Amino acid sequence: MLDSASIVDRVNSAFVVASARGVTLLAATGDGGSHFSFGAFPESGVNGTLGASLNAISCQHQLPTFPAESPWVLGVGGEQWDNGGSAANPVTL
Repeated sequence: MLDSASIVDRVNSAFVVASARGVTLLAATGDGGSHFSFGAFPESGVNGTLGASLNAISCQHQLPTFPAESPWVLGVGGEQWDNGGSAANPVTL
C-alpha cells in the first residue's frame, strides 16, 4: 500500500516513461479483493458497519492491488473462491 495519491502519481509517471520505451510492466494482482485470505473484517464494535460493508464489497468484487491496478501495468494472476469465500474451494479456469 502506498501512503498517498501523490506517490501513486509519481510511480505511474515512471511507468509511463517505461511504456514509452517499449517496456511491458507486469505485476501480481495480489489479494486486494480476497479478504478471506486474512479472515473477514469484524462486523461488531466501533467499526462494525464499515466491516460489514467491506465484507460485502470484497465478496462481490475482486480488486487488484497497486501496482497491478495501474493503467500502465499488466496485472497477472488473481484468485476467486467459491462457496461463500472458502479458501478450500478456489475457482480454476
